[in-house]
Amino acid sequence: MKDTPLLAHQSRLTRLDGRQRLAAITAWLLFGVGLLNGWLYYAHQHDTRAEAQRATYAQWLNQPQKNPHSAAHYGFYAYKPLSVMAVGDKGMEDYLGSAVWLEAHNQNEVKVRAIQDATFLARFGDLTVGFVWQYLFPLLIILLTFNTLTSEREQGTLKMLLVAGASKYEIIRAKFLAAYRTVLWLFVHTFLLLNVVMLALDPADYAAHLPHLLVLLLLLSLYFAFFTLAGVLVSALTRDSGNALFRLLAVWVLICTVLPRISASMGRQVQPLPTAFSFWKDMKDEMAVGRAERADSLDRVYLAKYQVDSIKNLPINYVGVQLQASEEHGDLIHDRFYGELERREKRQNRLIGLGAVLSPVTALRNVSRALAGTDSDTQEHFIHQAETHRRLIQKTMNGAIVEASKDAKGAIPMLETSLWETVPQFEFQRAGIGRVLAQQWLSVLVLLAWAGLLALSVKNVSKRMVV
Repeated sequence: MKDTPLLAHQSRLTRLDGRQRLAAITAWLLFGVGLLNGWLYYAHQHDTRAEAQRATYAQWLNQPQKNPHSAAHYGFYAYKPLSVMAVGDKGMEDYLGSAVWLEAHNQNEVKVRAIQDATFLARFGDLTVGFVWQYLFPLLIILLTFNTLTSEREQGTLKMLLVAGASKYEIIRAKFLAAYRTVLWLFVHTFLLLNVVMLALDPADYAAHLPHLLVLLLLLSLYFAFFTLAGVLVSALTRDSGNALFRLLAVWVLICTVLPRISASMGRQVQPLPTAFSFWKDMKDEMAVGRAERADSLDRVYLAKYQVDSIKNLPINYVGVQLQASEEHGDLIHDRFYGELERREKRQNRLIGLGAVLSPVTALRNVSRALAGTDSDTQEHFIHQAETHRRLIQKTMNGAIVEASKDAKGAIPMLETSLWETVPQFEFQRAGIGRVLAQQWLSVLVLLAWAGLLALSVKNVSKRMVV
């Protein structure tokens, strides 16, 4: 579609504005540093985790001949692979941990948190592509748009445009489109470069995340349109450039720093989590309750099943049955305690997530992390899969004990090392785009609502525009 004369004129003025070149240079410098950080982070973390997963499984396979229960205690680690989209947004990855030890009897917490090895200054956070897009690009947009109409007013050219027949609505529309073209030009080039880097690092993972990248592209484009339009509308309602800049910077500080921290603080206060000490102590105490009664009940069931009068006379390795029964009882306790902890965390996250209603920045940050697989929901997905694999190991080992030839002394039999190969290596299955969007529906709705409300207000603002 051909530009209107007014839009063509505004686009030409935008191109001639030296701030556009300065914004482009600044954006590329910031993006370049963020991209380099993301590249190095992914290359190190991805290779480290993949090698660690291979090494820990190789150790499992290379165990010498031993009884299966000792092998179950030996176990191995499950590592969460890093998504290639973490190049752009590593989110909470440094704080969540990446490895779980899969051993008999215990559902262990996730460990190997990168932040534990970071220096004090590094804990303030790295500059990432996600941070540049979510926080610094809006600031550049503000600097590009704060005087789009106030400068016209101050120079007396705004009245000339109105006298020439342009309506206030047309002027605002032309200013917005001219500024948004510049913003999109900067963004699309950085987005394409990020895609090139991700494709070079892991073509298969990149292909699997194409739907995620498309959603991210659309939401970021909408996000930048929101800030561009906000800058133009504030400029339309403000008499001088200094006042417009102050108002826009105040809004940026409010929605980028103040509101997210207030919502996070309120979430922690309203829905506190138990301490690690009390959580582990209460769970261990619960495990010991009724242990003797459960053992007697299990004995009676199997004596009746095989119609014998003594455990020694059972035709199977009863110790395997006992071990599996112990595991299944422990699973119930783990499910109850970890389930309650997860419910509390979800309630806390929902309270914190409500801050997205007041802050499109928080909404975009939540969606960006979810798409990159560096959020708490992905972490829970990993924990559930790791625990399922741990239970598979225990069931396989205990089942092998039950089915093995019975030892005359009632001891756990020594089995061939080929048994270890019957346990597959842990492979994390990522959530699809449908699951991600279902989890982040509120944040997506907030982004759409903010942009929609601002777009609907253009007519009203045009009527109130200061001339």
